[in-house]
Parts: sequence; C-alpha cells; structure tokens
Amino acid sequence: MLSMTLIYDMIYYCMCEEISSIREKFILHINSNAFKKHLANDSFSVVYSAGRDRRVWATDIRNPEYRTLICEEKAPVLRLELSNVEQPSLWVATTDSCIKNWPLQKVSKRMSGGYDNDTVSPIYTQPDFTIKGGSSIRQYYVLNDKRHILTKDTDDHVALWDVLTARKVEDLGKVDFEDEIKKRFKMVYVPNWFTVDLKTGLLTIHLDESDCFAAWMSAKELGLVAANESTDTKCKTSNFLPIFFITDSGLPPESVLRIKLDTKYERLQ
Repeated sequence: MLSMTLIYDMIYYCMCEEISSIREKFILHINSNAFKKHLANDSFSVVYSAGRDRRVWATDIRNPEYRTLICEEKAPVLRLELSNVEQPSLWVATTDSCIKNWPLQKVSKRMSGGYDNDTVSPIYTQPDFTIKGGSSIRQYYVLNDKRHILTKDTDDHVALWDVLTARKVEDLGKVDFEDEIKKRFKMVYVPNWFTVDLKTGLLTIHLDESDCFAAWMSAKELGLVAANESTDTKCKTSNFLPIFFITDSGLPPESVLRIKLDTKYERLQ
C-alpha cells in the first residue's frame, strides 16, 4: 500500500498541475486581448479584466474560454475595484475623469449556461452610479509672446493662462480655439524658455536650465512700467516666475519644490 505521505504528494502534484494549466490558459487569454488590469473575486472563481479596448470582461477561472462582456467604457480602463456592500458591483476608473459603478447581478447567470457567451453585446449599457470628475485639458497653444497659453478641455471650454503668474487669466467658454489664437497674435519674437505637457490632464510647465533664462522682453511688454515711460528696460521673463514644479531627477511625486527667482533688471544701453 502507498503511504499517506506519497498519496498527499500525488494529490498536491495533481492540484499544482491543474492550477498551472488553468493559469497558463488564463494568462494566454488575457494577453491575447491586450488586457492590462485584472481583479479576482474573494473565492477566486471569477476574474474581471479590462484594458485599452475599453471592454470589461468576467472570466471563469475554471473555464477561461468562457467569458462575459459586462460593459464597454468610453475610455481605456486604468483600474478595477470590487464592492460587496449590498449587491456585488464593480468600480471602473478610466483615463476619463469619471468613475463608474457597474452591477454584477447578471454576470453569474450568463456564465452559468443557457446564454450565448460569444455575443459581443455587453450585459449593461448604463452604470448604476457615476462619480463626476473634473474636465481635463486636452489641447494647448503657446502664444508667440511666450507668456500666455490657450487651452481646451474635454468639455470644449477654452481658457487663457499666464505662465509668469502661474494662474488662469480668463475663462473664454465654448469658443472657436483657432479664432482665439488669431485674435491674440502679436508681432513679437520671444525665444522658447519652457515646455508644456498635458500628461496629467493639467497644464504642466517644465523648465530647463539651458533655456529658462534665454527669453528677454521689454518691461513695457511685460506690463511692469507705464507705456508712456521714456526709458525702456530689458527683463528676463523667468525672473518673474513663482511656480511649483516637479523635478526630473527621479524624486517621488510628493517631492515638490517651490522656486521663486529674484527679480532683476538689465537696463538697455
């Protein structure tokens, strides 16, 4: 007779082989559909997954080839979170600023059989709850005075920003973006002294030590002296920049530095 230890070892080996087989099938299934985020329920019987294709799926761990399309978001999915407060539901966060809660009551019924799992139509088309987020900036244009920036957000609202004061100057509402650029054109040349990115959905200004001191403007153009003053003054624009920024030196996001440069003038000879 086989010893109990050997029997246990054989059972353990079979279980590991089965789990490994399921895992390989599931990972292959996930990767083939370009999923980035996945989340298992408490019993590890169902895995919820989503990614760039905006679709949220429920997959049976024991039968990875069977899956159910829960919903289809309007933007790529960034994170999933299960909730079991009253009824099972799934919170979905995307690149959009809104967070939505989708019910899961019908998922088990569809996965239990008697329903065509190959259908591409989602179970739900509307979420139970939506947490509204703020609109994010998706488009910008640096005006040729290299001080003001026009932006357009996801709600099609246009705004004017002042880089030197690091604040919004004016909300222009839903207006034509290109027309506003033409209205604010000035016959002036100022070298580039900063760069802009919208990765966070906010207007972010980056300063480079080789460029941020390159821009010089007349004090009259900067509004520092009266227009009728006879003496002109040449100013370095970056000297008037009280701005918060995150360095690119590998510091964590919470390491935010506040830079205030001294205001100095160089009088034209």
